[in-house]
Amino acid sequence: MRKTELKINVSKSTKPVLKRTTEEDAMIKASYKNGMGITEIANQLGVSRQVMLSRIKGLGVWERKTVDVEPKLIIDLCMSGKTLPEIVQQTGSTEFIIRRILKENKIKCVRSKTVVRKFTISKDTLQDLYITQNLTAKQISEIYGCKTAQVYIALTEYGIRRPVAVNVAKNVLYKLYIESDMSLDEVSLKLGLKKEKICRTLKKYGIRKRAKFSFSITEHELRDLYVNNNLTRKEIARRFDVTESVIQNRINQYKIQKLLEIENK
Repeated sequence: MRKTELKINVSKSTKPVLKRTTEEDAMIKASYKNGMGITEIANQLGVSRQVMLSRIKGLGVWERKTVDVEPKLIIDLCMSGKTLPEIVQQTGSTEFIIRRILKENKIKCVRSKTVVRKFTISKDTLQDLYITQNLTAKQISEIYGCKTAQVYIALTEYGIRRPVAVNVAKNVLYKLYIESDMSLDEVSLKLGLKKEKICRTLKKYGIRKRAKFSFSITEHELRDLYVNNNLTRKEIARRFDVTESVIQNRINQYKIQKLLEIENK
């Protein structure tokens, strides 16, 4: 039954199919021999280029049209600074043939010519962006509309480097976090490092995070902080040293909503 259904679906295909007539074959042959392109013929008959190419091959008139080019001419054009598209246009050859000739002669050709915008910036400005504002070279290049490599060159010429990352000793981190029982926020504030850096260093040294205490908060307390005091979930989480998702779960559990959240519904 399945095979029968498939045969019926195929027979009802609505894809355009060329009718094989003598007049049509003669017209296709004449158009192709007179120099008309395969795509142009296909457009006239309302079919794809691939369908027309198969038809022309079936008629036995298809031939690969190539232009004989002296390898020396391609090499000379490449050495003179011409791009690959320019060589294709001047010689009439294909990119495949040009690439093959260049590869055989171990020559690399310019792919394209791009206008490089001149990048000028003072040392103080670059240091402020790269060090003080902590922007990346890519972000600076986007501001000035230049290439990232130009920013790196300027950084090298001015001798501007980011401060070496501070490595926290294992015993110092263990003493603060385990023995002194300080929270991650307190450790990061004490060492002047980001909380994410502390977490990565703990993992690097194999120091396991302390098990979080059993978190308990009443509906009244959470409502007072979240609604009356208008604290964010992140701020409440930091106060109780828990994750933001824990606070969100309690908010959902107690069905607490701010006035703005209710109005937006």
